[in-house]
Amino acid sequence: MHRFTHLSLRRLLYLNLFAAIAMIGVGIPLCYRQPAEAAPVDCADEATTGVPEAECLTLFALYDSTTGPGWYDDTNWKSATAVDTWYGVTVSGGHIQGIGLWYNNLSGPLPDLSALTELQVLDLYHNQLTGPIPALPASLQTIWMYQNQLTGSIPTLPSSLLDLDLHDNQLTGPIPALPASLQALDLYDNGLTGSIPALPASLEVLYLSHNQLTGSIPSLPPSLRELFLNNNQLAGSIPPLPSSLEYLALNYNQLTGSIPSLPSSLRTIHLSHNQLTGSIPPLP
Repeated sequence: MHRFTHLSLRRLLYLNLFAAIAMIGVGIPLCYRQPAEAAPVDCADEATTGVPEAECLTLFALYDSTTGPGWYDDTNWKSATAVDTWYGVTVSGGHIQGIGLWYNNLSGPLPDLSALTELQVLDLYHNQLTGPIPALPASLQTIWMYQNQLTGSIPTLPSSLLDLDLHDNQLTGPIPALPASLQALDLYDNGLTGSIPALPASLEVLYLSHNQLTGSIPSLPPSLRELFLNNNQLAGSIPPLPSSLEYLALNYNQLTGSIPSLPSSLRTIHLSHNQLTGSIPPLP
């Protein structure tokens, strides 16, 4: 419901990040792929790769672990060329700062990414990634790995993270502590359990629908514009709604008490299938 505004916000964040580190040269993958050269580059040859050996080897591991020869586009991967010419890789200041391989037929588990110490953007959505999410580099600001088949729990989140989107996976367990910098969180349609952690004041978009979350709804940040918590097992009362809120979906929970005052900014509200009581407040 109403995901267009969410996607627009996240796309804007994504473009701003990549403008700061030199825009990645990728678009919608082609329906064919260009195979890498037969003789792979020596990752120890930093004069050719343009990045530290450990970072180059991490790209090798990513390619091998996710069935690189089956990607839609693997132009220059493993070839004796600078890493910043490899499809979907952005390099700045001698380090890998962006990986954008969305809709590229990656299949299999992710390798250890810890050597990518300056990675800011990891964009692997709409592939066939499986298995758990590895430990995430502390430098990450944007993580989009939605519409895969990732399993297990969500690891500790980087303190610099702005945007996390893991919707439409098979993740389980609790939601980890959220960094103070976070602006958008989308974990829609997983199997997450436990309570919702404290929400950072910077948060503008929150999608946690279609999980198995319990407990009460925490205090809502003043900047929140979109709140989707429907189809969980949340209980207790609805907290005060911020004046910035535009979209609210809390239907199909176990909420009780009265409906709080509705902000004038509200465009859509869904509260059905709860145990709410009292009168309906004035509608915006």
